[in-house]
Amino acid sequence: MENAYKLNKTPQNAVFMAQTYLDVATSLKTIYSYSEDRKQIIHRGRMNEDFYKNAYNLYKEALNLNEKTHKDLQIKIRCIDGQFKVIKYNGKKRENAIELENLIRAIKECLEVAPDHTYSNHIASKIYFELGDVSQKFSLIFFTS
Repeated sequence: MENAYKLNKTPQNAVFMAQTYLDVATSLKTIYSYSEDRKQIIHRGRMNEDFYKNAYNLYKEALNLNEKTHKDLQIKIRCIDGQFKVIKYNGKKRENAIELENLIRAIKECLEVAPDHTYSNHIASKIYFELGDVSQKFSLIFFTS
């Protein structure tokens, strides 16, 4: 799949590749969470970090490619959702405050462009409920005109 992506670098392909990395990392986390072997746990942690990092970078690359060429709202929202999942699953939510602010800004732009878009509202509400207790001003950003 990586070679196929290198041959045809489009935002859609980058999103699909990033989603694959994210799914693999999540699956490995589930499979090896039942393992009692210390070496496997350490190895899994390193592998997961690599998969999460690759997924996050591909989502960023897809956003950049999308901004340059297509400006497709669906791609942008899928990238925001994917990056948020990587931050959430990687367990470093509070350490990535700047990245979270960028994601909040990006989803707000999506809502301004298409306020009735179902998927963007779904992702915005998911982020809101995930971070609602962390940021008091978050609800003011999304739910005021």
